[in-house]
Amino acid sequence: MMEYDALQLSQHVQEILKTEGSGVIHSVFNSSFNVQFGECLIHVGPIENGLSPFGIGMSSDDAKRLIGHLTQNDTVAILPQKKTLQFSKNQRLSLKHSQVFNPLLTAQPISIDVLLQNRSIMIRELIERKWIGGLVHSETEQAMILQYLQQSETAHIGTKTSWLEEIMALESLVNHRADERAKEVFDFWIGRGPGLTPSGDDMMTGICASLYLLEEAQHTPFISSLTTYLTDHGKKRTTPVAYEYLLYATKGNFHSTILHMCFALRQENHTILKQALEQMEQIGHTSGVDTLLGMLIGLKAGITLKS
Repeated sequence: MMEYDALQLSQHVQEILKTEGSGVIHSVFNSSFNVQFGECLIHVGPIENGLSPFGIGMSSDDAKRLIGHLTQNDTVAILPQKKTLQFSKNQRLSLKHSQVFNPLLTAQPISIDVLLQNRSIMIRELIERKWIGGLVHSETEQAMILQYLQQSETAHIGTKTSWLEEIMALESLVNHRADERAKEVFDFWIGRGPGLTPSGDDMMTGICASLYLLEEAQHTPFISSLTTYLTDHGKKRTTPVAYEYLLYATKGNFHSTILHMCFALRQENHTILKQALEQMEQIGHTSGVDTLLGMLIGLKAGITLKS
């Protein structure tokens, strides 16, 4: 019997395991895997990569060893008295000594002046480092989009690309100027792009993060409209993992790296901000950059709502 120790777990994982008796291996990747318990997913991976709002963090070496014994659709048993997950081939994951992570983005005082300054730094860093999102076709197009997102007000744009027009439509929805187009806008973005979490979904997560950061989540119908859309259409439009992340995002729960990014945006400390941006870049192939683009859309719209 081989037993590994979990180092950290989301408080939502505790809640899921209390209501379920067993689960199955949903998907297995090079360094992480997902387990499905009822309607919920739990992501297990290296703690070095941060923790998802439905995650369990292990050491990188232990994660690789455990993954070597896993196969999709294998049964996973919960041993509640031992606070342990029992896998096939005599593999166990102990949760006894793991720290509990709260993924909720809590309200804290924020200076709009500091936020505007940090937004400018974000945009400058994205342009200078040539960080390209998964849906943008060129550095020039991304720079145009970023320059638009730096404006506090919707201003005249000389040349509009198709992506910029779609971003403007999304911004209008966040500003509740286009509520009647909600399904049309979500149809365009949700599930758009390749990967485990498509680029459009990552952008939606970023928008939610900014709205919760600005304490505007309850003042715009965007969050409730997105929640309704996901309930009615989400599972048909995107991947199970992206769907899970989006559901948590609508409730203000985010990956630890996004929480750190939000913390950095509140600070008048450019070193912390740049470190947070570098951590965001490490999320997936383009997921971090796509999430940042979504955050910039949310900041542009949210700051307008607050003014």
